[in-house]
Amino acid sequence: MGAPKIDRLGVVGALLESAPDSVVRDLDMALRADTSAALAPVRAMVRAELTDRLARDVVLEPIALLCAPRTDGFKQTQFPAGALPRTWRTLKAMDSEMVAVAVSSLTLVKEDDSSALACDDLCRTLVTAMKEGDPAVQGLMRYLEESQPGAAAQFLSYLELAPLARTAIKRLPIWLRSMTEEHAATVRLLFRDADAISSDASPRLLEMLLAHMSEPWRLMRIISAVTHRAGDRYLSSSELSEFCERVLGDIERRVNLVRSFDPDGGAEAGHAAAAIVAQTISEILEFEESLELNKQGPWGQRIGQARRSLSGLTEGLLKKTPKVVGDALPLHQVRIKGASPRMEPRLDQDPDPRMVRRAMASLAFFERCRATASQGGYGSVRTKAGEEIIHRLDSYIEDILAMAHGGELESRDQARAFLEIAAEMTALAQDEKSAQIVRRRAAAA
Repeated sequence: MGAPKIDRLGVVGALLESAPDSVVRDLDMALRADTSAALAPVRAMVRAELTDRLARDVVLEPIALLCAPRTDGFKQTQFPAGALPRTWRTLKAMDSEMVAVAVSSLTLVKEDDSSALACDDLCRTLVTAMKEGDPAVQGLMRYLEESQPGAAAQFLSYLELAPLARTAIKRLPIWLRSMTEEHAATVRLLFRDADAISSDASPRLLEMLLAHMSEPWRLMRIISAVTHRAGDRYLSSSELSEFCERVLGDIERRVNLVRSFDPDGGAEAGHAAAAIVAQTISEILEFEESLELNKQGPWGQRIGQARRSLSGLTEGLLKKTPKVVGDALPLHQVRIKGASPRMEPRLDQDPDPRMVRRAMASLAFFERCRATASQGGYGSVRTKAGEEIIHRLDSYIEDILAMAHGGELESRDQARAFLEIAAEMTALAQDEKSAQIVRRRAAAA
């Protein structure tokens, strides 16, 4: 007897079902570029799988992002990744016709809420089944419970809020952009409706909104609206304190990241450190503006300390920059008969790669801190450091060019290497136009 035939499409289907969303998307893009007839069945399977997942993410939008880890490290409630596909398969197995009708009405465009009622009905169907112990949901509940005791009941409590959360998620961008009195009143009404479902529903609704925020500290605006901009003494003992603590913890974590800045990472590390400073300032300002902070209160003290630490660290890095630049562009003392000793560029050796890398890191940090200097309280320190940096660069460049014109260079190659480094530094300390002028002058020397 011959060997049994392998169901290749069945194997592909099984692999697709277990593959992460990113893999399915990448595979779909790759297959679009290949129009061969041989791959047509595979293309169709991948396209069907992707379409099914898009429908799943719309129907289960309120809980979908709670089944995936955040990429920014911010703490939030998380269910196992397998909960989302299992929930979707459970729904389809329970009432495939109802799911088909709902999916057929989807445009898969979040701004269009014409199918929201159908999506909410599916979520309610699942909630009812879980509450009644329907055999169809036992596999899902067992999976959740095995992942963590109590997870099944917790998952159910989130699903109960899906209709309210869907409404809130749609309005979230508007609220975060402009929290007017009218918007704040709407927020409070939604949270009252949530508490009518369960007395402890507000934190869960906040978790669902948090999952849809790329800037999680903006959640403070929602908390401020719900509590009428309450004080830290009150909020620190409320059910919402956990969210404020997360923002505070993230602020303190980022301050420590700035503290551990390593200039050996080069310009990329400098840009990254400056981005962390900018984000930390945004978080601090959001916290200060959203709550009534008492300087001696539980959070007022921590915010004040974080602001002082961040400012001190940033000022320290900015103050060191002129010296770090000088280390990468070494000078040495030259004695000329009949004249006082003077310092001039040392060009008898190649640039030190490590010193150059450290200088570029510090300058990249200096350059990117421009936008936050005023808000961060280190504007004057940055201005003073910038003046010193520019003076050092200008003097160094002029000295090398003078040596070139006077025929004093032992190695033009080394002089050109240092001039190019000085040009790159000038681009960060001033702008690219100034750097191009340095390069033109170096080429003409």
